[in-house]
Amino acid sequence: MSRLRIAVVAVTLALSVIAPAAAQATPTATNITSWTSSDGGTSANSAYLISWDNQPTTLSVSGTAAGAGNVDIVCYFGAQGSSQYKVLAANLNVANGAFSTSSSSPPELRLIAGHACRLRAVPTGQEASDDFSSVFTGPQVAVGETALLPTISGGPNDGTAYDFYVNPVTFSAFAAWKAAGTGGCGPYAALIDSAFDIGNFPIDCAGSLLGDDLGAWGGRSEVEVDGRSAYDAASAQGLFARSNGLYNGSEDLPGFPSLNVKVTWDPTTGLMASQATESWVTCHGPDPFPATAATCPSFDDTGVRLERAVTAGDGGRVITLTDTWSSTDGQSHSLDLLYDDYAGVFGTATGERGWQFPGQSGFTQYGTGDSVPAPSSAPASILVRTNVSAVDGDPSEGVGAITFSNPPSGLRFASNNELEEHQLLSVPAGGSTSLTYIYSVAYSVADATALAQAAEERLQPVAIGSTGSPPTVVSSSPPPTPSPPAVCRVPRLKGMKLAKGEKALRRADCRVGKIKRVASRKLGRDRVISTSPPAGWRLHSGARVELFVSKGS
Repeated sequence: MSRLRIAVVAVTLALSVIAPAAAQATPTATNITSWTSSDGGTSANSAYLISWDNQPTTLSVSGTAAGAGNVDIVCYFGAQGSSQYKVLAANLNVANGAFSTSSSSPPELRLIAGHACRLRAVPTGQEASDDFSSVFTGPQVAVGETALLPTISGGPNDGTAYDFYVNPVTFSAFAAWKAAGTGGCGPYAALIDSAFDIGNFPIDCAGSLLGDDLGAWGGRSEVEVDGRSAYDAASAQGLFARSNGLYNGSEDLPGFPSLNVKVTWDPTTGLMASQATESWVTCHGPDPFPATAATCPSFDDTGVRLERAVTAGDGGRVITLTDTWSSTDGQSHSLDLLYDDYAGVFGTATGERGWQFPGQSGFTQYGTGDSVPAPSSAPASILVRTNVSAVDGDPSEGVGAITFSNPPSGLRFASNNELEEHQLLSVPAGGSTSLTYIYSVAYSVADATALAQAAEERLQPVAIGSTGSPPTVVSSSPPPTPSPPAVCRVPRLKGMKLAKGEKALRRADCRVGKIKRVASRKLGRDRVISTSPPAGWRLHSGARVELFVSKGS
């Protein structure tokens, strides 16, 4: 992140004599020799780090330097000549040939979370210099992140959890996911190349169950329980605005659903897993779509609970999602579900996504409203290319595989890059039913096909051998090849206080652009009215987003 520094030079006049200013000293070489996370499960000088944002997690860094002056600790990622960076700590004084971060207030790891990068100490103000220089040396680190249970702020449900964020990062892949009903989406994944550039996301939003199908199936919630629109905490939180115009009035309703989540992290691999338990609710009374404050005065429990387990594997390029739907009221229930599959971050407007369904031999570019015959059996896989015009294996693009345990009853496109899978399930009285998706990412069609075949083998019913034990299956995966820059996803900020909105932008890998204050009768002073570009846009990492903020009426 670039920083504006204003140098103030004091000039002393003594009669007619002007004393010349001394040149500021600059370190000529540095080496980071030690780094220690405050997370108790992370060993000193570990290549894999984790930012537990709720705590928060800090990182102590020290090293040696030739010369005097100040240094900044910087996280670099990207190819030589076009690398990007984030500053972890600034203006560390070099004394007696050494430097270190403050022991009383070490920097927070969240400042560089979400990146595999080269950690360097560079002279203060020279962050934009070539970080491939041999005189500034340090380790390579992969920094994952998790934010557990963001909560409702204010109102009768103050403090109630509605979402979470999990972001495992390795030296070969980036993955992330949230609660089932969040607009921030279920698993998304892309490969990371040797320069730590992140490519296009073949799996950009998978397994989400949102409160709106974007019109793909005529306008409905993506979850219906016993024929009624149903919502988890994440989708219920954003159904409609408060009467005073502030966003998320639905979060104030009685009967708001519950969310519990447990996240685990492996410090030896950087991989993560989550186990979330979510209750699902319907609006009390009529069931119009979309729900409004007038038609949804409170929530009723559906008697159905979702236990979602998500695990990253194979260096982060394979994500396994298992949904177990259970009856909590002793009654049987019918589920009508629309699982999202969103592919690609950039190039969304040109219809360049290509999809290959079971039984097909090539990739086809589908459009809004197109449907595909449902597969007759499972396990099976759907392949997707982020750009059918790109050379196969292009590191700036990617190929994904969506492998399912249960065949969808229908497949329909909301757009060229968004497919919705129709799943019809029955939950027995007092029992449960489950289905599994395995999402894989690769650079080439051959690699993605191999990963899909391995995933299908995993989902095959296991035959019991003569010994009474399942046979041992050994699967191999081709090594990753190369990919480009991270992504700024403009979050929905309307109604947020300015400080909270700025923080949300930074967490989304965006930069805060111009802040324009305008009159508003609906939103109080310092509340975000809108953004430019608007919420939902996907931009390059570090893109600036303008904020329009209320200055009151």
